[in-house]
Amino acid sequence: METSSEISEDIKLFAKTPQNFYLEDHLRYHLMSAKLECEHNSDAFWRMYRMLKRRCNLLSVPLLVLSSATGVTSVSAVSQLNQLNQLAKTFEVAPILAAIFGVSTAVLSGLQKYFRYSERAENCKYIAKSYNRLAKRIKNTMSFIHSELMKITPNGLYKFIDEINKEIISLTREIDEQPIELIKPRAEHVKVMQDLKNFYVKNHQMKEGDITLNIPSTLAEIEI
Repeated sequence: METSSEISEDIKLFAKTPQNFYLEDHLRYHLMSAKLECEHNSDAFWRMYRMLKRRCNLLSVPLLVLSSATGVTSVSAVSQLNQLNQLAKTFEVAPILAAIFGVSTAVLSGLQKYFRYSERAENCKYIAKSYNRLAKRIKNTMSFIHSELMKITPNGLYKFIDEINKEIISLTREIDEQPIELIKPRAEHVKVMQDLKNFYVKNHQMKEGDITLNIPSTLAEIEI
C-alpha cells in the first residue's frame, strides 16, 4: 500500500497534458483502469438486467392472461350450469377450458418462482447502478486531480482510493451471479485494457528519453 509521502511524489506529476494525464504514473493508471472496469461491469450488468427482464415478461404476461381467463371461464361455467336451457356440450366445454387454463397457470407460476427472473433482474439493476456511480466518482476525482484551479491533497487522495477499493470489494460480495461478459470479457474491452497497460509500461520505460509515444486510438477516445 502506498504511503502519503509516496503519493505526494505522484502529485508533483499531475500537471501533464490531458492525453498523458492518466498514463504518467501508476496511480493514474490504477484510477483509469478502475474507471474502465467499473464502466464495463456496469454495462455488462445492465445488459443482463434487460435480458432477465425480457424473460420475466415472457412468463408474467402469459401468466396474467391465463389467470384472468381461468377466472372468467370458471364464472362462465357456474353461470351456465344454472341455465337449464343450455346445450349439454356447452356444460362440458367450460370446465375443460377452466382445467386447461388452471394447469397452465400453475406451470407458469412454478417456472416464475423457480427461475426468479424478477429478483435476479433487480439485483443486476442495483449492481449496474452501483458500478456506474463508482465510475462517475472516479471520473470526478480525476478531474480534480487534473484541475489547475483546485488541488487535491495527498491525504484526501489516499482516503478516496481506499474508499473506492473498499466499495468495489463490498459490491463484489453482493453479486449473486456474474454476466457472461465478465466471465469471458468482450474482445474490445480486453484490447482497451491491454493497450492501456502496454502504453503505461512503455511510457515508464522511455520516460527519461526524448522519444514521444503515439497514443493508441483505443485510448485517445476515452473520456477522462
